[in-house]
Amino acid sequence: MMNIAVIEDDNQELENLIVCIKNFFTKKEISFHIDVFTDPNKLLQNINEIDLVFLDIQISKDTNGIDVGIELRKRNIDVKIIFVTNYTEYLIDGYRANASRYFVKPISQSHFDIEISNVVEDYLQRFAGFTDLRICTHKIYFQNILYIEFCNRRTILHLINGNKIKTIYQLKYWIDTVTAFPFAQSYKSIIVNLNQISGFSKNNIILINNESIPLSKHYKKEFENAYYHNIHRRM
Repeated sequence: MMNIAVIEDDNQELENLIVCIKNFFTKKEISFHIDVFTDPNKLLQNINEIDLVFLDIQISKDTNGIDVGIELRKRNIDVKIIFVTNYTEYLIDGYRANASRYFVKPISQSHFDIEISNVVEDYLQRFAGFTDLRICTHKIYFQNILYIEFCNRRTILHLINGNKIKTIYQLKYWIDTVTAFPFAQSYKSIIVNLNQISGFSKNNIILINNESIPLSKHYKKEFENAYYHNIHRRM
């Protein structure tokens, strides 16, 4: 379930926003719960239980939504923050809170659906994974995989925590399994999690753990296209 918080001081805009939220999540068949807050301090107290926040930039004469958003980000680095405003000049300030999106009032359903889709997709991918008792006794989340390597007729899942899980499957099995997730093939025997890349050298990919993965000429163009497409999708 996706837990959603809303702070909006205009009752008409609040009602419209809630309708947009309900219509979108119902259509997508995603379970959700909405809490409406009038006091930013109450939201701050509960922020670790919240996945997505719609935050009016001008909450009141004395309370600035940008400052609230910055404090929310300090307390929960994973929460998705979406600013709602009447004034486009405030949008640049929103980057200080690392906001996912901005909506300028009034919000239409069509615009809402387009803009919120990638935000929700990114959230859902955080919890996507698989359970296979032939590999592991617990669920493995795709986001926790750095890369998958084929070696000695087995594939090895290299995880963020340093663990390695050997599997009996061929690389083709994993290519098909992760096709809907941000992975791409960098070498004939390796597929890489695009979200776990920190940079590139001439013929290598540098992962967030500073491990270097080969990027072959054969796969380079397709891999780079997938990488930049993933960055654009998350923006």
